[in-house]
Amino acid sequence: MKKALLLLAFALICISAKTQTITWEKINLPYKTRVYDMVVNNKGDIFIVAKSENSYADTAVILRSTDNAITWHEVSRIWNSSVVSMTINNRQEVFLSNGGFWKSDSTGTIWNEFEVGGINLSYSKIKCLGSDSLLVLGVTSGEGGNNNILLKTPNLGLSVDTLYFEPYCGTTITTGVEFYPPNNIFIAITDFPMMGMCGGVFRTQDDGLSWTEIGLSDQQISGVTMTEQGNLFVSSWQSLTPNTSTPGIFILYSGTNTFAQCFNYAFITDVAVNSSGYIFASFNTYHGTFPIYLSTDNGSTFAPCSDEVDGIFRLYCDKSDYIYALPEYSENFIYRTASPTTGNNKKVINTHKINVYPNPSYDKITVEVPQELRCKKCTVAIKDINGKTLFRDKKFFENNLTLDVSAYTSGIYIIEFSTQNVTFREKIVKY
Repeated sequence: MKKALLLLAFALICISAKTQTITWEKINLPYKTRVYDMVVNNKGDIFIVAKSENSYADTAVILRSTDNAITWHEVSRIWNSSVVSMTINNRQEVFLSNGGFWKSDSTGTIWNEFEVGGINLSYSKIKCLGSDSLLVLGVTSGEGGNNNILLKTPNLGLSVDTLYFEPYCGTTITTGVEFYPPNNIFIAITDFPMMGMCGGVFRTQDDGLSWTEIGLSDQQISGVTMTEQGNLFVSSWQSLTPNTSTPGIFILYSGTNTFAQCFNYAFITDVAVNSSGYIFASFNTYHGTFPIYLSTDNGSTFAPCSDEVDGIFRLYCDKSDYIYALPEYSENFIYRTASPTTGNNKKVINTHKINVYPNPSYDKITVEVPQELRCKKCTVAIKDINGKTLFRDKKFFENNLTLDVSAYTSGIYIIEFSTQNVTFREKIVKY
């Protein structure tokens, strides 16, 4: 198992209601660090916020990659390394919370701090509504105990409304805040075991004038995500009432008022759902390894879709349906699927099966046709990182293939050889 973790990429076939092959790869980071959160903008630029490489410094660093995670650049450092949440608005400006609040420009290179309500919030989660409107869910300290609070600002903190306030609620953590148009706001609050029953999922449809408790007050909620269809997915690490309830993954379907449980398992740290409705679940027990699990049939069945890895605490699905997995502990890498996780039942072979040289290249590349495809009719294609096909040819291949990429702009591309049943992929870099 340790040997497997040293590989740059690893794959395992998931057997579920629909067979789906997921190939995962390791994205190397500049140094060993704990990654707290991440976002990917519409151009494919990746932003991660992580603890400083100096483990004694109470600062966090913001790293950005503009070349599909080949290189990373530090764009800012902020005080207080306890970053909880990162989000992005429709102008592609990035926001993060760490007790205070920070915002980038549209390039991600300039960061400024701003206030929301003039208070510091621990365990704060933020959600962008359009451009300058934000929902902020967090915990404040009061004389009688902790207070759970949801704030809304339409103008980056210049004016603030309190939509939800629950005082003196034990040792709670705000797990997530989600919005579904036109007026549905959901908040998820969890409590530590033996500290009370203050948690659960709550919904307002009138901008905070009234709230309805949807359920899961008996669960230690670990992750929340909303799909484009308005379905709310919630993961639970463990039950707060183990004699009467079980943890797992729960779904609140759009237009309903009751959660349905689709996965009965403990120690789930997060849930992510792609545009095809595939459900990914991560685990962490603090004393062992777990694979990432996948369901391709709306939660009816789950099966492993990765090797066993040390604990994952966060999953992220970008607009192109790549899934990212962030380790719980300090590492010099994060995991990502090697290709978008949309519905595709072909067998995908590990990327290192194709030999391409020179790579990187200025003009021409030579591709060694995989032995399995020689003397067979297959399709060769070159795609950009967004999946757009730039070149395609279908014929019998017997020998190595030379392709001219001189007309392409500098960047990352994917070369594919495929038949009806199998696909070989490899990244190429054009200077």
